[in-house]
Amino acid sequence: MVIAVGLSSYNIALFHLVNHAFYKALLFLGAGAVIHAVADNQDFRKYGGLKPFLPLTYSVMLIASLSLVAFPFMTGFYSKDFILESAYGQFNFGGTVVYFIATIGAMFTTLYSVKVLYLTFLTNPNGPLVNYKHAHEGDIFMSLPAEWCRIPHNLGNKLSNSGDTLKLLVPNHNLKIPEDE
Repeated sequence: MVIAVGLSSYNIALFHLVNHAFYKALLFLGAGAVIHAVADNQDFRKYGGLKPFLPLTYSVMLIASLSLVAFPFMTGFYSKDFILESAYGQFNFGGTVVYFIATIGAMFTTLYSVKVLYLTFLTNPNGPLVNYKHAHEGDIFMSLPAEWCRIPHNLGNKLSNSGDTLKLLVPNHNLKIPEDE
């Protein structure tokens, strides 16, 4: 977002802000559900193997993480692609530097997102047995907000995929129209 504002692409920054809000909210709701499920333990190195116990939470965290890392056809892909395209399209040294720094930042985001998913859900259990004995999905008051937050995320994904709607979501106010001679 800050990169887009720095590049004077305010429309892209606002589009990314809305997308980022939805998938980050999904991640925080999923993290809260995991912490609640494992007896308030916040050290994710001591989780592991929670996928069978928390399938809904796993799906929420997976969708949010895929969008965070800009996986193709997710909402984060479109907004981050616009930012990178705007940086690379500056056609000067500063724009190229910003493009490469943002790309490296996106790579590190991918690494830590995969690390969180892997250590929390996919590895062998690392914690005490008491964490797994009482592990459970949250009640309706924890699951429903995650599902409600997933709806705008999926709706934004559908809107981002169609070209005409995308023009409405991200109008190009910086478009320079050539003058007739």
